[in-house]
Amino acid sequence: MSCKLLHGPTFKSGSVEKKRKKTVETIYRLDSADDVDAFLATRKKQGGTVVFRRGIYSYYYSIDSISVDRRPPLRDGGLQIAETMTLSTLTRAKGPTPPWELSPYNYRDGASLVEESTAQFYPGVGDPIFPNGVNDGVARDFVDAAGVMLEGSATRSLFSFSFSYNLPAEVEASRFWRAVGKVNASTITVCGMTFGPRELKIEKLDRTFCTTDDEVTDVNGTVTKIVWKYWRVDAEFLADPRTFDQRFLNVGTHVNVGGALYRIWRWTDPATLAPRFGTYYQYLGSGATDGEALSENVALSLDGTGVSPLDATGRQVMTHRIGSPFQPASFSGLRLPKIGAAEWEIVDEEE
Repeated sequence: MSCKLLHGPTFKSGSVEKKRKKTVETIYRLDSADDVDAFLATRKKQGGTVVFRRGIYSYYYSIDSISVDRRPPLRDGGLQIAETMTLSTLTRAKGPTPPWELSPYNYRDGASLVEESTAQFYPGVGDPIFPNGVNDGVARDFVDAAGVMLEGSATRSLFSFSFSYNLPAEVEASRFWRAVGKVNASTITVCGMTFGPRELKIEKLDRTFCTTDDEVTDVNGTVTKIVWKYWRVDAEFLADPRTFDQRFLNVGTHVNVGGALYRIWRWTDPATLAPRFGTYYQYLGSGATDGEALSENVALSLDGTGVSPLDATGRQVMTHRIGSPFQPASFSGLRLPKIGAAEWEIVDEEE
């Protein structure tokens, strides 16, 4: 392929130093139509990074979009090709800088709705058990007025955020696809925000392979071309200050005694007329005659060996299993940026 730079790059909207968004046009000459496919294969990709030099500074930009158009043919029969890129300012640095050493960019945050099972709730005014409501910030078990556990779900708003960052091309791919959908096992700082264990969940990690042309000048003025090869990673997260652990009612119709499962029976104590729960063999030894096997769940003791006792109001004391449906994992291999996203730098023309 024969390709020659005719003109540019020209900043059609915004200079190298000014404005956050800018449009850049570059004109090339190709010998014939046979060179077009090879030319297109060498072009930058949307989402990649491009760098321009001005004095001692390197200016880095993210490519928002890129288009290639054919212009009127040249007098010598060559093809005239125009490449137009729309760019967003990332940052500037003195001298060449590997893209993976740049600050994160394209930061966004907001709220996302999630639905989860309801094991506890916060009673309000008019509640049958707490008529005046409760404002102590402590959740109560999600049961009806008789103390029977209820089932339901609730929609919550969680903090969500996303950003892009760069990593060297040699970073192992399996670190990414294995991490999606997991929560942090230990405290971690991402984009200037610190999250405790299980407070952060990875929703998305999309990778795009990119190359960026740069150059370095030595003390003798010799210019050497550099091609950076790297991954652009588009990351998206959910954060929950209550952690992604959930509380599940510890209920059932069986108990575990000595490693064996037994159906729970209910009967009336002949001496006290109080309700009793236990295994069939315990019922036989009680002297009662009104026993029946349970067909509906009751609250179990914490270790599952028996039924949870009744409280002073005659309602069962609820117990819970606590855990996350999402696997906790270390995020260290992802090299998530600790510092916040880059702020825009508007540099004076004279600088």
